Amino acid sequence: MRIATATAVVIGVVVLIGAFGSVLHSLGWRRVKRIIGGLQSTVSEDRWSFAPSLRALIVGESEFVQCGATIISKRHLLTAAHCVAFYGKVSGADIRMVDYANELWIDMRLINDINDTNRENYNITTRYYFHPSYRFQKFANDIAIVEMPEGFDFGVEPIRLAADFKEDEGEMAFTVGYGKYNPGNVTSEMRESYHLREGIFVFREAAYCSQTWAKPDIRRKLCAGEYGRGTAIGDSGGPLMKNGDDGKWYQVGICSYGRRNHSIDRKTYPGINTRISFYCPWIEEVTAGEATCHPYERQIKENPAEVLVRDRVENLSSKSPHLTALLAILLTLLPLS
Repeated sequence: MRIATATAVVIGVVVLIGAFGSVLHSLGWRRVKRIIGGLQSTVSEDRWSFAPSLRALIVGESEFVQCGATIISKRHLLTAAHCVAFYGKVSGADIRMVDYANELWIDMRLINDINDTNRENYNITTRYYFHPSYRFQKFANDIAIVEMPEGFDFGVEPIRLAADFKEDEGEMAFTVGYGKYNPGNVTSEMRESYHLREGIFVFREAAYCSQTWAKPDIRRKLCAGEYGRGTAIGDSGGPLMKNGDDGKWYQVGICSYGRRNHSIDRKTYPGINTRISFYCPWIEEVTAGEATCHPYERQIKENPAEVLVRDRVENLSSKSPHLTALLAILLTLLPLS
């Protein structure tokens, strides 16, 4: 197990997707035209409180590297290894690790202001662990755990980690984050996201993913994405989630890598996510049992779009009864997957 220290690089998460029109606008959502597709959440709520943005900075460097993370215990975060262990080219194709993050800044405000350098606005730590078998060349074992001091408490309910998730072709999952987005569907206009965004991905079958990405180890990785729906720079380390039969959110993957060309078809080049279930023993060992994995029970005829709208309806039930009734009707019109 490798332990390293850290200074400041930015980690946040972003992902989005979906499409419902002006009714959702009334719920606090705004349609965002961009290549990865999605919805920007403008409602202040606790639903995604387990997904803070994270900053890390190498001593002597002035640029931030942005990623995402999830709270998995009172004092632990889960992210991608390449968000804390940095690599660089030495000569030709020879790539080696050149530095580590010296300090990690955790922002619980559900915003991503890369210009904010006030340390008082962040929870800061210098301790993290990345998987001992992590290899940058193929993003193998791309998983890391950030640790706060003993006695620390983020004060929010951690996301559950799925111990036994098995995806089906065409099945959908959620993601949230602060990564770059494209408001005009023009690749050259990728912009930093200052707001938390949420979206839906479609799982691709293992055989298809293996053909696309030079046979990635499907025991350790998940393949998801389709045309107009995929991750962007800054999404690394963020969660791929499913809503369980118990109504809880379960993290099934960690955003790892995808095509750097954001105009490319995500159905042809889906994103790759680290599969949580394979690393449950390592996670429990590193956190000394403070973070554990749980059995995942799939919802019957689950429709991610319906779940998102239903959550909004419940949030508005006491504020706008007429709009609530209208949306209840809308829910009955949504197709089930």
